[in-house]
Amino acid sequence: MTSLERIWNRAADNGGDGDGDLALAAVLNLHGMVMNGGLLNALETIDPEELADAKDGYRWLGLDSVADLIVQVEAEASEIPAGDLEAIDDLEVQADDDYYRIVPDDAALQEALEARYVEEPDAFDAV
Repeated sequence: MTSLERIWNRAADNGGDGDGDLALAAVLNLHGMVMNGGLLNALETIDPEELADAKDGYRWLGLDSVADLIVQVEAEASEIPAGDLEAIDDLEVQADDDYYRIVPDDAALQEALEARYVEEPDAFDAV
């Protein structure tokens, strides 16, 4: 198992205290929620502090476009009148399409992790 695989697995278990470990753990938490129920559902159910950490984590990993998408979807969701199920459905489909365009699978996150690890290996606890 490589160091990056160990870091990934540790973050998936919410382990590690380095800035990189914390960022990756927050991203993997939200990413897992997105994979299970979609972006809009994840935004509706995640704890606000965890969401803030995830946005920061995406930015830390160099995935600013994901953090920007989250902010955009939050804003759009807040403007939908209560009970407008069609608008909610439309936003849900668009949000998922946009997210999966940027992060089609775990490999996109793994590539971002690899790039940050090369730049700043000391941001992660020793493996």
